[in-house]
Amino acid sequence: MRRIMLLALLALALPTAALANSISTGPLDFTKSFSNDRNFVSGISTTHPWDFTLVGTNGVTIMLSITHIAAGCGVGTSVNTCSIMGTVTASGPGVPSGFTDSIMNGMITRGVNITSNQQFVQSLTGDLPQTGSTLMIKTLTICTNANPPCANIGTGLRQFIGPNGSGTLNIPVTAVSEPGTLEGLLLGTGVIGLAGMRRKLKLGT
Repeated sequence: MRRIMLLALLALALPTAALANSISTGPLDFTKSFSNDRNFVSGISTTHPWDFTLVGTNGVTIMLSITHIAAGCGVGTSVNTCSIMGTVTASGPGVPSGFTDSIMNGMITRGVNITSNQQFVQSLTGDLPQTGSTLMIKTLTICTNANPPCANIGTGLRQFIGPNGSGTLNIPVTAVSEPGTLEGLLLGTGVIGLAGMRRKLKLGT
């Protein structure tokens, strides 16, 4: 009886595990990925957020708006980790339509400045509670001005620079449906039904 119940639980768990999906920008398109000029400045808030856009070569776009960053990451002379809050939206191939969520338990690790005009984000992580997802960004190099190798991409904007693939974002999301989900559910409930019938037969003898 116990073995049958374990098989039933396994059959029900398998389709659930198949719903986990990871969406990634992959290598970034650095001609389309940029930040506003609020990178690591004081006074970041809901009215003055630090916004940045990550566009992957695969067409996936991730947009973040950081509305709070704790003290400790303002200077890039050492590695420091600070808590953050904000929102994230995503679009592109494989991304659920209208994906948006708040960032909870967010952390950003700022590395040592690469040069006098290049800041470095080692990682940025956070939970996305409304969608049950998680956020991961890594290895972003941010220009602080238009001096070479950086370029002037517009007033109030800061360029991300390569090497290509230094910035990625992964968001595990719930898929709408996976092939085999219904079959797995029917299998699980069927095994449970057989277990109940077997018990009834034993009680009747």
